[in-house]
Amino acid sequence: HPPTPHPKRQGHKGLIHGIIVLGDMAISASQDKCIKIWDLRLGDCVTTLETRSRGCYGLAAHDVKLIQASGSKIFTWDLRKIASSTMNEEQRNNFGRYDTLTGNATGVYGHQMVGDRLYTSAVDNSVRLWDLRSMQVKSKIVGHSDFVRTLAVAGERLITGSDDKSIRIWDLEFHDCTKVLRGHGSYITAIKAARARLFSASMDKTIKVWE
Repeated sequence: HPPTPHPKRQGHKGLIHGIIVLGDMAISASQDKCIKIWDLRLGDCVTTLETRSRGCYGLAAHDVKLIQASGSKIFTWDLRKIASSTMNEEQRNNFGRYDTLTGNATGVYGHQMVGDRLYTSAVDNSVRLWDLRSMQVKSKIVGHSDFVRTLAVAGERLITGSDDKSIRIWDLEFHDCTKVLRGHGSYITAIKAARARLFSASMDKTIKVWE
């Protein structure tokens, strides 16, 4: 018998662009400019964070930090504070936030965590490397000729997919481009490395597997 689906949970008023699960907690980011924290045991939304931005496009977590991309900014939140049951909604929004990273000149599309480093892709055709300890941009990686829409880290390689229809593979230490993969007929929407293979999805309605 097919598995029985869980009841549908509603709460956001716009497209949901990102979701992560941390233990018994799920966190979702939406075009409605809100981040919602859900109790997976109860299935209820327990906290809503208002970003007052153009929309929330992605989520990542590192240590006690929740990292969220929105427009040209990266917001970092203290997970211990925003999940605290002793704070009201306004206190969570005001005191849960760590910092706003504003080194992106234009909109952020994707991001990937590697230890204390954060890689973000943007519509200015670049990828930026952030040091989360200093909250500063350490380097800017360029090579694509159009938006960098998606990225992933696999071992010692950074992999990026772009609206220029190409996938680039970079050395993670020196940020040199070591290979360019071409074959899609439209922009790259997602990439994933698994089992010594690279999977890519595109608006050309295909998924490609690269050895």
